[in-house]
Amino acid sequence: MSARGYYEDAYDFGALIERVLVPLGPGGKLVYATKVHDLHTDAVVTDAIAIAPRDGVVVFDCTFLQRGQMRNHWDEVIYLQVDRERAIARGVSRDAQLLGSLDEARRAYEERYMAACDIYIREELPAERASILIDHNDLEDPRIVRCGYLA
Repeated sequence: MSARGYYEDAYDFGALIERVLVPLGPGGKLVYATKVHDLHTDAVVTDAIAIAPRDGVVVFDCTFLQRGQMRNHWDEVIYLQVDRERAIARGVSRDAQLLGSLDEARRAYEERYMAACDIYIREELPAERASILIDHNDLEDPRIVRCGYLA
């Protein structure tokens, strides 16, 4: 339940790489997993597959995607930068019912989820490494801060 535990174990990045990114990457067979884990049952999913078109574009939306072992699998990375308090407020609002109450959601975000994001930001420097950086504090008016290619 710790921030470090969430950061290290929230996702099976090995499965994501092996079952999704490699098949969709250069020389891949285009048969990929559409789901590798069921969040509600905590079960590994092995039968959810699809075939990608050869000219398809893959877009991922997930936290921690610039961690070391993932970095070489992206052509472009868009990082949505949001002030910490604003990110917590959005998460609490979105997940309060799922997490039991506003207070429980705030506690989870402050002690676990955003604390894990703090680790990610400190260790992986995602804003600096992203090819496209967007200020996403105002949902109605996101701003491109930087647009370039991955180094």
